[in-house]
Amino acid sequence: MVYILIGIVVVVVLYFVITFAVESGVYYALIKFERTRKKEDSIVIDNKKDDDF
Repeated sequence: MVYILIGIVVVVVLYFVITFAVESGVYYALIKFERTRKKEDSIVIDNKKDDDF
């Protein structure tokens, strides 16, 4: 009986750890993607300024 309870606790802890790792990884990737997109947008804006001349 004790082994079953310990097994359930271990599975729950692993589930939360894996879920947290995936969530933070996705969040980090979205932040990184957003930064690169903003850089690309600013480059496009700079190119439009050059076209005005």
